[in-house]
Parts: sequence; C-alpha cells; structure tokens
Amino acid sequence: MTRRVLTVRLQPETAAALEALSSRTGDSVDELVETALALLFQDDADHVAAVTAGLADAEAGRVVPHEEAMRRFRRTIAQAALKRA
Repeated sequence: MTRRVLTVRLQPETAAALEALSSRTGDSVDELVETALALLFQDDADHVAAVTAGLADAEAGRVVPHEEAMRRFRRTIAQAALKRA
C-alpha cells in the first residue's frame, strides 16, 4: 500500500507531548499519529452506530419513559454506594 505524506501544523505543546510520547514508548511519531487517527475514526464509527441504533429503537417504540429511566439510574447509584460503604 502506498503511504501518503501529510503536513500537519500542531501547537507547540502538542508537538512536544507527541515527541515525548514517542521517546517514552519507542514508537515513531508517524506510528503514534496513525494509531491516534485510527482510534478517532473507530470512535466516530461507534458513535454513529450507537446513534443509528438508538434512533431505530425509538422509531420501533423501544423506549423507556424518562421517569422510569431516572428511577433505574437512582437505584443503580444507590446500589453502588452500598457496595462502597
């Protein structure tokens, strides 16, 4: 696969952090940027899929009324608090 070269302008702090991470991990700056972009694209795809699934559920009537959702939420918080106590 042919690799494409891009020029990116970074804030000095971002460039310094990238170089420091490269030094610490032994990965090249190119590898780190490629990995970061792949994670960004996957996160975006996951977000779009979740929103699409949520819209499909709403259209199909698979919803929970707000008050029921809040009741479940409060119960979950209370159970977690009891486990920590």
